[in-house]
Amino acid sequence: MSTTTRTITVAIDSDCRLGSTPLIWGAVEGDDSDAAVANAREWIAEGGELSPAQVQRRAEGLDVVTIQWEGALPNGDNAKAIALALAGLAAEAD
Repeated sequence: MSTTTRTITVAIDSDCRLGSTPLIWGAVEGDDSDAAVANAREWIAEGGELSPAQVQRRAEGLDVVTIQWEGALPNGDNAKAIALALAGLAAEAD
């Protein structure tokens, strides 16, 4: 049985600015950095504790990378998605 992968873009807190571990704050279908950051803004704003400007700055401070993924969009703490995203960022840095 073959598995179908698709392209998704994630906004990840790779430097742990928003928590103690890298987390994915935005995930969208396709190669779309703007949409991933917009999705991250929604999640960051959800607690209601930050001003819109603070939410915007935090979302724009995330790293954005496109990965190949199977199944539903990953949760923010999905270890496999985080590992793929960090590996993709490392490859981009080389």
